[in-house]
Amino acid sequence: MIIDEIGTFLDNSTGFIEAFVRADTEADWVFGAVYYGLLIEDNNELVPNIGIAISEIGIIKGKYHVNIRLKPNSPCNWREMGKNWSTLGEPDLDQNADEVGIKLERVTLLDKATIKTKESTFL
Repeated sequence: MIIDEIGTFLDNSTGFIEAFVRADTEADWVFGAVYYGLLIEDNNELVPNIGIAISEIGIIKGKYHVNIRLKPNSPCNWREMGKNWSTLGEPDLDQNADEVGIKLERVTLLDKATIKTKESTFL
């Protein structure tokens, strides 16, 4: 998906914005999700922001995997998130199979086209 002329690994082929991420730890994922407004605090609990579905896949090969689907009008900062991954991130050299990703702050945004398991889990 292109945002302001910047190519990103965010995907909008379904009409939703989708991101497939893996993090070094769950805490790394949560930090980034709160920073970009994917997760917000509600009654002392972190919950997905309006218009966002998050499927926490869990630990696979030592990395914490999460699938994100959001509406384009969600109040989170998804545009900034996608652009920052592309402009500030580095290629993730710790690949699983042929997956390609860009790593920023210990969280990798995967290129959906390179994920072998095409099954996406969303609640």
